[in-house]
This record gives sequence, C-alpha cells and structure tokens, in this order.
Amino acid sequence: QETIRMFKPSRKVYMIILCCTVFVVFRYIVHLNFSQLSNFHFLNVINHLAPAYGKIGYIATTTENKIIDQQIAEIMTRINHTIPQKDNMYFNETTSAMKSTAIILNYKPNYCVGDILIFQVEMFNYLGKRKTYGGDFLRARMISQNPGAAACGRIEDFNNGTYNIYFTLFWEGQVQISIRLLHASEGVSLLWKTRSMGYNYMDYTGKFLNKTQERQISLYYLFSRLKKIFIFKLLFRK
Repeated sequence: QETIRMFKPSRKVYMIILCCTVFVVFRYIVHLNFSQLSNFHFLNVINHLAPAYGKIGYIATTTENKIIDQQIAEIMTRINHTIPQKDNMYFNETTSAMKSTAIILNYKPNYCVGDILIFQVEMFNYLGKRKTYGGDFLRARMISQNPGAAACGRIEDFNNGTYNIYFTLFWEGQVQISIRLLHASEGVSLLWKTRSMGYNYMDYTGKFLNKTQERQISLYYLFSRLKKIFIFKLLFRK
C-alpha cells in the first residue's frame, strides 16, 4: 500500500514565488515602456528628418553647382588668356599662311617607330611681319597612304607667333605632314568676342570629312541666366 505524503509549502517557498512573479511583471512593464519610448523617438527622428531631406538635397545640389561653375570659370579664364585681345583689326595685319614658315627641329635621315617628330612654325602677317602673339587655330596631321593611316599632332603655342608641333611616329613607312591654318588669331579673337557679347542663343556648324563620308554637326549654346550653365546639344545630320 502506497502512502502519499503531502507537505505544506514553507514561508521561504512563498517568498521565492512572489519575488519571481514581481520580477517577471517588472520586466514586462519595463519592456513595454522601452518599446513605446523607442517608437516615439523613432517617429520624432522621422518627423524631424522628413522636411530636411529636401534641404540636404538642395545643399548638395547647390554645392555641386558651385563646383561646376568654378571649374567652368577656370576653363574659360585659361581659354581667355590664349585669345589675343585686339581692338582694331586690319586684314593686312592678320596671319598669312603663305608668308608663314615651318621647319623640322629634330631632322635626321631616318626615324624609328615611337620617335617624336617636331616642327616649328613661325607666323607672319600679309605685310611680311612676324606675329608677336599667338592664338592661331591650326590643324596638324600626319598622313600615310600605306598603310592608310593618319594621326594628329600636338600643338604648343608660345603666344609669340611661334608654335611647336609634335608628331608621334606610330607606324613604319613614308609620311606626309599637313599643317593648315584654319582661323587666324584675329578671327579667333573676333569669334570669342562675339561669343562673349551675351547673346542667349548662338549656332555654330562644323563640317567633318572622312574619306567619302561627310557630316555636319550643329552645336547649340544655350545660356541659362538662372543657373549659368552651358547645355550642349549635338545634332547629327546624315
């Protein structure tokens, strides 16, 4: 026969159970309050940041525009320094391609692939007087019928009527050098002054030839008075 013994819980056991219950309830209350506080703080942060998003974006955009404007101003300043400032222009004082001369500075009978061929160009006007300022728009090309290749030369303007033109010899064989005066410095100065007159709209058309293909490109300058930026739009006409 089995005997079941029942024990009355002691006072110590009651105290332990009570303490555990109080601890669990306290932790639950703290958890609820902390969750509400966190949610409230999160909502406050969202409410404070929401109107600031636009301001932050605006500040970033403004800063970026200022940097771009500064870069454009620096480029324009460097270009402006290369443009001759001529108030009075006479045709006989403009650059003459027929009067100008070109010589090879580093002449030798044979060259190796990779060598640099240097030409020096001295500009004269129609009166036969040497030019004392630069700014002429030259195009220098190196052409070879075999293997049918061509390359452009790098032009260095000394701003005194003297130009050095550097050609890198990329291939073997005979080459022909073409140095053309596209615009005299006086014409470049006139175009630059016209561009700086403050017109809101100007149109320049460039004509490009590639063997049997011909293409005209219209470059539109749209000046924005509010943002002071240039918008370039290229239109290719077949």
